[in-house]
Amino acid sequence: MSENKETLKAEIDLIFERATKNTWKFEEVIQPGIAAVMNSLYIQKSTFKNQPNRIKVTIEVIE
Repeated sequence: MSENKETLKAEIDLIFERATKNTWKFEEVIQPGIAAVMNSLYIQKSTFKNQPNRIKVTIEVIE
């Protein structure tokens, strides 16, 4: 995870964990000594043509 507290933005790397009926489940790649931000993320299979092995999610405070 990379974090910038000045802009209130975090980037989280996730790897594919498993498929469910309609979703793909991704697990956060946790760096030693750094707390998890989101742990797991489910994405609808219809979002992408093929199942990705690794994704990056950006969370940014906008208000």
